[in-house]
Amino acid sequence: MFTQEQSTSLNIAILASGEVADQAIQMSQQVAGRFPVEFVLDREKFMPHITIYQAHFPVRNINSIQEVLSSLTASSKPFKMTLEELVISLDTFLWWTCSGNGKLKEFHNAVVKKTNPLREGLILPHLSTVTGMTQEDKEDMQQFGALKIGPRFSSHVTITRLSEAKDADNAVKSLGLHRRATLNVDEIILGHLGPNGTVNGVIETFKFGQ
Repeated sequence: MFTQEQSTSLNIAILASGEVADQAIQMSQQVAGRFPVEFVLDREKFMPHITIYQAHFPVRNINSIQEVLSSLTASSKPFKMTLEELVISLDTFLWWTCSGNGKLKEFHNAVVKKTNPLREGLILPHLSTVTGMTQEDKEDMQQFGALKIGPRFSSHVTITRLSEAKDADNAVKSLGLHRRATLNVDEIILGHLGPNGTVNGVIETFKFGQ
């Protein structure tokens, strides 16, 4: 069994930039001004992002993960994504969901196929605090060490996590249902995974091929 020092939680993700990052941070601050939350997005500690795959890995496999991501991005081309609807997931997570993300799903599947074996059966520790899991969620957790993987992959920017599920509907209503924005995707990052699925540091950036 791995000790805490021998394993780490990582997030393979797209960092939001420009208008998307600005809107996400603004919405996170707005919700936090009205309801108790677990974090507020910013540009350093809680970076707005779209997760491709987050998992818990043995530290000795980080170099192999970097090699996989370098290879996959070199053979991939930039694409665009549209963020539209605000929804609640797993009782307390406020998501800004993406549409038109067929290319991201293909890339997600390739990343999971190559990196899932490198976690060697480890499961994200923070999943122990997540409520509202379905049986499918629990199966994802066992098979992939994370949630919403493969066919169930749902791309989104997490705006915040509400401290209390009872505030979920009102939080969405306070922002309005649609905040449309377009994100140009030409790189991904391997980042440090913080509490509640946040990204709080970048290990390496990988540019897509042109």
